[in-house]
Amino acid sequence: NVEGCPEEYDDGSEYYAGDRVSVTAAGEDYGKIFACKGWPESDHCGTDAYSPLNTEKLCNGDVCWPQAWNRVGGCLGSYSPTGTPTFDPANVEGCPEEYDDGSEYYAGDRVSVTAAGEDYGKIFACKGWPESDHCGTDAYSPLNTE
Repeated sequence: NVEGCPEEYDDGSEYYAGDRVSVTAAGEDYGKIFACKGWPESDHCGTDAYSPLNTEKLCNGDVCWPQAWNRVGGCLGSYSPTGTPTFDPANVEGCPEEYDDGSEYYAGDRVSVTAAGEDYGKIFACKGWPESDHCGTDAYSPLNTE
């Protein structure tokens, strides 16, 4: 699938796990999309040596970018513009399951929490490792206000 291109990779910018960038080689009409890998590899996504633009073989005779980035596809143009998002609390749907103390949660799991007296809830996502080890503990529960 060819889709619109995300922002171009920018040397010196900070990138985090899951961030998507595009790289369009000089003289080409299409770009390549890269996604920053999860931690600990994501620590390298903003480093010049691991840039998807870098073609120098600096990592034991190989280019370094595959250690920090996944190539996920091709792109053409830019993301299509969309309308301004709106929020109507009376028309909210699709919340994930309510958070359950003591359940096991893993990186990327999403839960909802509806505070007493509220008509709608908030959505929380379990962070990646090593923080994901705490997602099911009482001390790190989204219900814990202490």
